Amino acid sequence: MQITTFIQHLDIKRRVVLRTLRSDGKVVVEAIDGLKPALIYVPGPEFPWQYFLPKIYRAWFLSRPVPLHFKPLKRIPEPVIEKLQKSSLPEQMQILKALRAGGFLPQVRA
Repeated sequence: MQITTFIQHLDIKRRVVLRTLRSDGKVVVEAIDGLKPALIYVPGPEFPWQYFLPKIYRAWFLSRPVPLHFKPLKRIPEPVIEKLQKSSLPEQMQILKALRAGGFLPQVRA
């Protein structure tokens, strides 16, 4: 199972999956809609985190597969997941950063 979301690219709504998450905030996605280009570089602020992250949290609760960058290295406590779901997007990003620093999630590439 792949977690998908939509992005706006060249005025076209594209269905994509996350491929690479970089420490500089850039995201590489792969379009799975059959159109070209398939690989798209997206500045972090332009990625639809508000739609993508809830799917990640739901997958964590259900023990479903997630992209490697969000695959827990150790069990994330349920209260943390619940807090993520109730937090604003900037707070969610800070909590995810803390989870990476604490060894709960893989580090992102430079």
